[in-house]
Amino acid sequence: MLPLMMMAGHDTRHHSSIRIVPISAPVAPAESVSNRVLTIFYGGRDWPWRNSQRWLEAIPDQTSLEIELIDASKGSQWQGFDEYLAAFDRIDIALELADENIERCYSQSFRASDALCRGVPIICNRFLPLAGLVQQYGAGWVIDTPEQLPDLLQEINRHRAWLADAADGAVRLAKAWLDLERNYRPLAPELQALAAQPRSEKRIALIKQASVERPAPTVSLLPHMIRQGLRHLVHRQINRVVRRRPKPSAKESSWVIVSRPDIFPTNHGAAVKIERTAWAMSFHIDRVLLLTDKRSQYWEYRQGRRTRKPFPVWMRLFGWPRRMNLMRLTARGVPDSNAFLYLPLVDRGLHLRLMWLIGRYPVETVQGDFPAYAHPAVWAENMFGTRSVLVEHNVEYLRIAEQLP
Repeated sequence: MLPLMMMAGHDTRHHSSIRIVPISAPVAPAESVSNRVLTIFYGGRDWPWRNSQRWLEAIPDQTSLEIELIDASKGSQWQGFDEYLAAFDRIDIALELADENIERCYSQSFRASDALCRGVPIICNRFLPLAGLVQQYGAGWVIDTPEQLPDLLQEINRHRAWLADAADGAVRLAKAWLDLERNYRPLAPELQALAAQPRSEKRIALIKQASVERPAPTVSLLPHMIRQGLRHLVHRQINRVVRRRPKPSAKESSWVIVSRPDIFPTNHGAAVKIERTAWAMSFHIDRVLLLTDKRSQYWEYRQGRRTRKPFPVWMRLFGWPRRMNLMRLTARGVPDSNAFLYLPLVDRGLHLRLMWLIGRYPVETVQGDFPAYAHPAVWAENMFGTRSVLVEHNVEYLRIAEQLP
């Protein structure tokens, strides 16, 4: 993070503005309820890098041991976040168990935070970052293999007093490490002070291109003339947009988020993050525009209200068909299941639609969500003087290697 902050112009020689905080929640212990059966909660969707099937199959037969499993991974019976939190009032133990994976070794489950902050102990994998704290505070149990789970549940069922002790440990852990008030409130003045720091006007060049003389390529005349003519038309249009585009000001500015197309419905983590970011920023910026690979439309957010906006029909025809672009990516070696994340590298229609937006709105910043979407953002910075921001959701090459060796 420090090199990125230095390139943005912040002086980090004597003071680091980076704070690492855990996913936190309000510490509000649930009232203790004596359940006739041991009630266990499991949530979270399985992905190629989050496999929990072996661990769920290890749970003993629920009728013989008087165990009730609430499995929210297949769909939730709760209508909202408040109902989900209230459900912890009747839950004895929350499970945070899955196969070991590099992403999980460095991640924290929000469900684990929610459970601990409600005073519900957890059973978790030893490789999770929270495991050491769970052991230190006696806030649950740490296991290494699915085979350990049946015996542990039988022991807990026989010694119900363990649950009360573990619940006390969960509350102590939550107050010490996961309290929302303690972890998040002090950040506000620090962020305000960071925003008030003057920026350096000097930008740091990362790569100096060496001047290498190359022989002029041999080209046939007609295709060369056609290519040059098209390039001339594009450059002329870009120059026209540069001259005429609305300039951002203190009174009015827009922020464009460029990202993958599967945001609606928002039924996975990346979609929720992108959509909620656009919604939240619309309260602080005059207008947030969400641009995806969908050629027919984009979305405008203003004061939390989302409006679907259509593109002109002629713009939808620009560029190769989506299926052909995906084939071009897989031909380069990108796995078929992940090719859609790299469409901006071969689909210049996205750049055209971004240019259309810049010509009509006072765009200050273009944000690319996922690495390949930095391509149109940086292109817009070079062409039109907007700022570019990259949001990386994963360490992509490691994630893909785990998923498809």
